[in-house]
Amino acid sequence: AQKNIDQALATRNRDVLEVLALWYANAIGVDRNGRKAIRYGEAAFVQGSLKAARILSHVYKHGVGGVEPDENRELYWGVQATPNH
Repeated sequence: AQKNIDQALATRNRDVLEVLALWYANAIGVDRNGRKAIRYGEAAFVQGSLKAARILSHVYKHGVGGVEPDENRELYWGVQATPNH
């Protein structure tokens, strides 16, 4: 599975990065890992993914996979997820 994930990451595709962020945030087929969720989520966000911003907000709200809750970062990503603000 890791080889497939590495191959997918090599594409640097926004949708792939977004899905990986979701997987690592929610332990879907991989171990929960907040740092990887953040890494992939931020990379997807830079490419225009609003869903990634929602995932990042969730990670910081709940303190996911070794990442401590952080109210300021949760708020920041929550705002980023809502482009009308």
